[in-house]
Amino acid sequence: MSVLSALEISALIFFMVWGFFISSQDLKTCKVSNKKIVLGLYVFLILISAQILNTVLGNMGRTEIYLDKIYFYYLALNSALAVMGGMVLWYGEIWPAGDAKFYMISVSIMPLALPEAAGFPKYLWISVMINTFVAAGIYAVARFFYESYKMKISGDNDAFKEIRDFREKIKSFFSENSGKTAAKKIIHIFFSLGVIFLAKQVANMYLMAAIGRSFSKAYIIYFLLFFGWEKAGKIFEKKSWKMIMIILYVSYFVLGSLFFRQEMLAHLYKALSNVLKFSVILTLGRFVLEYLVEKKNSYWVSSSEVKEGMVLSSSSIKSLRSDKEISVFFDDYYKDGIDKEQAEKLSYWLLKIDGGKGKIEMVKGYPFALWIYVGCLFILIFNKSILSFLKL
Repeated sequence: MSVLSALEISALIFFMVWGFFISSQDLKTCKVSNKKIVLGLYVFLILISAQILNTVLGNMGRTEIYLDKIYFYYLALNSALAVMGGMVLWYGEIWPAGDAKFYMISVSIMPLALPEAAGFPKYLWISVMINTFVAAGIYAVARFFYESYKMKISGDNDAFKEIRDFREKIKSFFSENSGKTAAKKIIHIFFSLGVIFLAKQVANMYLMAAIGRSFSKAYIIYFLLFFGWEKAGKIFEKKSWKMIMIILYVSYFVLGSLFFRQEMLAHLYKALSNVLKFSVILTLGRFVLEYLVEKKNSYWVSSSEVKEGMVLSSSSIKSLRSDKEISVFFDDYYKDGIDKEQAEKLSYWLLKIDGGKGKIEMVKGYPFALWIYVGCLFILIFNKSILSFLKL
């Protein structure tokens, strides 16, 4: 057995064991131990160092099988993209910092166990991400229908409540806004998404090759928009964005008629297709994340029950940020749980609601580490991603 093979097997065994213990702990406590994360980082650095040493020995003629120097550039690129992906989902308030760190290190270690992993080096991070959320989504939907069916048989009126809540949310949007206002908002979002996907098409054609390749996959734009939707939505509402959008559309049609008239219709059709696909993904994805995942793990607490470390639901975060009195304390809140100061402010704020009987929705947490582990294992076992079955 060559040194390279021994290092690959070592990386695979470590990841299998390390990932199993982290996902098991997360399943029980919805927390990821920092000590285990640090252990993973140390082992990753040791494995990288061993591979570099093996390559140096190979260049000296001491060993025959080793990784080429360019491979370490690919490893660095893969790790950088993993860090970016993990940070986007943490900053987008999808998962807590512990899960983000576990994802970053897992994606970084995978090529050391399987050098020819599908999607490596540019798209492994997004492949694992998609595997993670597709697997979690399938489980959430299956669990929802199974539990709701059991509730229906037993005569529980709360069966399929999440679907009714989702319908009510859509109805409330149209009831709070007149038909004309609602239509304007939808059209504005439609054109906002359209200009983004048109910009992608132009980037693929005319910008530097490296930039074009980076954005050549539509699902990367889907990823950034989907998980950063709360932030993107706020940008879309600004007057400055409306001006930028008008300028970009006018520039596209003027320059397009001069330089790429034949491609204009093709670009518009592709952009429209991407807008429609993303709209479906956004609607279904948000339904799964907020109504099937969160609502099944939610509970309500009163002022006296609020404690440090509790995790606010998405709807609670929106409510707090819309209240001028308390919003300043939750502008930087992520999915890591409320700190001591936030707990005190929230407890005091609840005392002012309904004569001191106010309550707020919390979530028990969701074992994202488990699904990250499953997403990685899928690629390590089959060397392909669920992404390969999606034509986006």
